[in-house]
Amino acid sequence: MKSTTQKSVKKSELICIELLNSFTEIELDQFSHFINCYYFNTDKSVVKLFESLRKRILHKKRFDDVQQKIAFEQVFGASNGQKTLLKKEKKHLNAKLSLLKNLAEQFLSVEGLVENLVHYNELILMKLLDKKQYRLLERHFNQLDKNMTNVDKKDIEFYNLKKTIEFYKRDYLFQSGRIYTKNEDNLDNLTFNFDISYLVQKLNMFISTLAIEQTLTRSHELSSFKAIQALLNLPQYAKHPLVTLYKAVVDLLINKSKNFYKKLLYSLDEFSMISTKEDLIGFYKVASNYCVQQIRQGKFTYADLFEIYLKMDKKDLLIEKNSISIISLLNIITVACRTKAFNKAEKLIEKYRPYIRKSVRESVCNYNYGAIAFYKKEYNQALQYFIRVDDINLEYDVNCRVIILKCHYEMDKHYDERTMQIFRSANKFFKDNKQLTPQRKKSYRNFIQILIYIYKIKHQETKMQLSRAQEKLDAQEVNSDKNWLQTKMDELGTLNINKR
Repeated sequence: MKSTTQKSVKKSELICIELLNSFTEIELDQFSHFINCYYFNTDKSVVKLFESLRKRILHKKRFDDVQQKIAFEQVFGASNGQKTLLKKEKKHLNAKLSLLKNLAEQFLSVEGLVENLVHYNELILMKLLDKKQYRLLERHFNQLDKNMTNVDKKDIEFYNLKKTIEFYKRDYLFQSGRIYTKNEDNLDNLTFNFDISYLVQKLNMFISTLAIEQTLTRSHELSSFKAIQALLNLPQYAKHPLVTLYKAVVDLLINKSKNFYKKLLYSLDEFSMISTKEDLIGFYKVASNYCVQQIRQGKFTYADLFEIYLKMDKKDLLIEKNSISIISLLNIITVACRTKAFNKAEKLIEKYRPYIRKSVRESVCNYNYGAIAFYKKEYNQALQYFIRVDDINLEYDVNCRVIILKCHYEMDKHYDERTMQIFRSANKFFKDNKQLTPQRKKSYRNFIQILIYIYKIKHQETKMQLSRAQEKLDAQEVNSDKNWLQTKMDELGTLNINKR
């Protein structure tokens, strides 16, 4: 049995490789410069170890016992004549891996410091104040104030930085004596920015808590959130744009009414020019999630959801980091088709084509054009698109398979055993798929079960009555597309009536 020390060393080793594997090639280049800097690292063997790992292991293969021995010999020279390292040698290698992990963490902290203006300026101001470098401190205050005056789009980070600046200004005024000799103070500014920062962060936490509660049916302590209501009602905060937006989201999540939904959309239109892209995306996602819930309950239509997507499109909110989420595109095109906005759907595909990851671009576009063809009832054309769809991801694969099943149901004028084989093959796929949750597996298999029933009823290949198939559908708690099946059953019912 391994000792606790041995277990922790082994764990550290794996964590080191896992951490370095998360670095991009650019980050690995930067990290190489970092560990070659004598200020940060004086151990040349750690540099050699990193070079060995990058050349043979990182993003390439597992760091197993054989690879560890190769790395050890490249860094420290020939070891024992055995296939794996001796206990002493492995301990030495793990010690260097631990150092490498620490350097990687230090590198990330430096990178984070450069990227995060709040923490960077907080440390600079703190150090200058500690060394009583008042002239340079004043220069920093003036430059920061000037920079922040020119900021149009303000988010939580903006007010966190404003709070930090005012906090150190206060300390500077006290420490330098200017609060007495010059009668200067910034307490009103500090209070305002401190309160805005606190309120927005508190509301942001409240939104996360409500989302978790509603998704996972958990309960949390909410009394501290309710206690801020008096502060929110103060005039200087009640009309603040960022506070207004966050509060509109909270109100919608709590009250779940159409009035609060419209209020959120109105606030988003009113304050979109002074809100950051990240904030707007988050707020619109809350609105779209609520809209989807209402559609499922029959209270909203797909036109309401498409309106949100069009707003996001108009405000350039569908592109993040120069790319579009292919799942978002799938959802948008599906909703556009359900509202019969086929021309708009095609324009959206072409507009966002350059922003789709190149490796899946053609398949994603073929799938979405296939979906458009399906909703236009051009089933043969839809299948022609779908056969040109390669592996993309699970969501696309699942949706593609289901629509193909629907196409075959719609196209067959007569019973076809080949179609039945396609249905059975799809059922086996959903049964055996390990990526799907049991609930989703059941919902898709239930769909296929009813589909087979009504396909056979449609072509008079079963003694089952339509009423019996209806009973089975009604009894199912989950079904991936109950509405579509119900529509097909209604069509069969109408057809039978007409035959009489």
